[in-house]
Amino acid sequence: MSSQPNAKAMGAIRTSDCIAVLRLDNCPQQEVHTYAHNGDAIWENLCKSRT
Repeated sequence: MSSQPNAKAMGAIRTSDCIAVLRLDNCPQQEVHTYAHNGDAIWENLCKSRT
């Protein structure tokens, strides 16, 4: 079983939203996860869940 997300599993996340995040990451003024409320904690949880 793959741990990589796929388009069907992403559900409500739209492709255009994903592209917008990638654009933010391409020309960073700040880390992408800091744009979200509580983004640091969310990022840490994601990192921990992948190990």
